[in-house]
Amino acid sequence: MMAVSVVICTIEGSGREQKLKEIIRCLQLQDRIELEIIIVCQVLNPSFRIEIEGANIVMTDICGSGEVRNRGAKIAKHELICFLDDDTYPVGNDFFQRAESELRKRNIDFLTCNIRSTGRVKACEPISHDVVLNRRTIMANMWEPGLMLYRSDFNNYRFDPTLGIGCVHGSSEGFDFGVRLIAAGKRGTRIASLLIDHPPLNDDVNNGIERAFFYGLGNGATLVQHGYYVGYIFAIIRTIARLFVSLMRGKWAISRTAFVRLVSLCVGPFLPRRPARILPLRTLHNC
Repeated sequence: MMAVSVVICTIEGSGREQKLKEIIRCLQLQDRIELEIIIVCQVLNPSFRIEIEGANIVMTDICGSGEVRNRGAKIAKHELICFLDDDTYPVGNDFFQRAESELRKRNIDFLTCNIRSTGRVKACEPISHDVVLNRRTIMANMWEPGLMLYRSDFNNYRFDPTLGIGCVHGSSEGFDFGVRLIAAGKRGTRIASLLIDHPPLNDDVNNGIERAFFYGLGNGATLVQHGYYVGYIFAIIRTIARLFVSLMRGKWAISRTAFVRLVSLCVGPFLPRRPARILPLRTLHNC
């Protein structure tokens, strides 16, 4: 029987506790697999505790999402590791069977998944065919939920805990991790038939501004770090265009979000690297 360690990150006050329990129930329905479920929970309150039957709960202090995943994977006991978020789950009870089969028959070292989502703001665009991951294709096809790889490779490379640029979320650690894997000669593919369910992103104005801030800093820093200068300039130009179009149309909320992303993209590459500590305001309000 095949075995997989699943690492899920969550945070105190996220409001996703019920969703997380549903994800665990979904995982426990997986066919013909020995499944280790590791939940790494960041806490502000040292006395905070969560208990979910069938899961190994690891409590940790506030840190970046890359470091959270590192801490969970460090204690994984199985040779295959899969990462999920606390609002995502694999589609189909044979997901892990099919994923492991893809790794073997394609002779690849890691894989990422397609996305199933509804709503206006999607976390990632779906694909209709498999994408072989290389330096050119990885920008839009490497993300953490559903990422599966061998523990030995993960231990050799790991997520960079300083990519948060001071921010807990949206630090582009998946892109950075994938680029380093490819640079080391590892082979990966994004598999169209392997689906991860992801809810639509919150389109509330404040959430949009926070997301633009977190992702802008991380996106800018990682693109410049790895020499994706054309992609970096294109991201800036696209954001400027969005800013001007929204101003001309009087869409002030979109203008503010675009302005925050533009500033974050520009300053991200120049900020000193450090372990993440900046929390989303909604998390602080819930705690």
